[in-house]
Amino acid sequence: MALFVPPRPKIINPAGTHDCYFQYESTSVCRLIPFGGNQIMISGVRQTIPAAGVTLAPAAGWSTYPVLLAGVTWTGTALFLAAFDPASNPVVIDANGMPVFTGFPQYTLVGAFTQNGTSGFFQSAQYGGVISYWNRRQRTVRGTWSAAMSSASWIEISSAARLSVLGFVGDAVRFTYSGTLYNDTASATSGTIVEYNFNGGAINTVTPTEYFIGSVGYATAPFGFQFDLGPVSPAANMNTYLYVYNDRGVGTWYGDCSAVFEG
Repeated sequence: MALFVPPRPKIINPAGTHDCYFQYESTSVCRLIPFGGNQIMISGVRQTIPAAGVTLAPAAGWSTYPVLLAGVTWTGTALFLAAFDPASNPVVIDANGMPVFTGFPQYTLVGAFTQNGTSGFFQSAQYGGVISYWNRRQRTVRGTWSAAMSSASWIEISSAARLSVLGFVGDAVRFTYSGTLYNDTASATSGTIVEYNFNGGAINTVTPTEYFIGSVGYATAPFGFQFDLGPVSPAANMNTYLYVYNDRGVGTWYGDCSAVFEG
């Protein structure tokens, strides 16, 4: 999901302004933890992140937003996390060089997340749904599938071939698909596969290229391709669904997929 926030600066903010990491723990808890120190700058003042971190719990009404941003503030007695709609409260850079929210400059941006449809946090082996703005690390989501196909029309190969990654503007994600098509009959079998990008519910092809593979008589044919996606609008999904077309015979598709991203 592409988020309307400033790209992360190439020159890292001074130490003691962002010693933190925003992480997923469960459908009901995300946590801001100390990382490489314990200070974060809020409204020009360095505040101390407690060793136990600061938690964010789901709230009513979140399910209406595809993506939300997490911000932290100092209440005068403790740190407090809150969620913001990036469209209603765009992120800007304050006089101290920190990302803050329009209308709520006392909140410093620390991360982003999506929800599971019932206002809970969502993350899985195939879906990177919570990311940190600070001190990001390389992460991977992946899926593995096998599916028999005999239809002479475009059909999604398997829900296990779906991948989804949350990202900030300026991020890039590399998707990789590979596997084999096994011919289940003595006659010729051929198939065509194409990757699709689902942005905000609309189907848009990543490229017009279709990948043709085929085999004859109980044989296998390998396939593999890679492509990169980057956020192209303020709040869009970087999702991939894999569709196949078997134009004759019966084939079983075996494969795996992965996406490498920072979060």
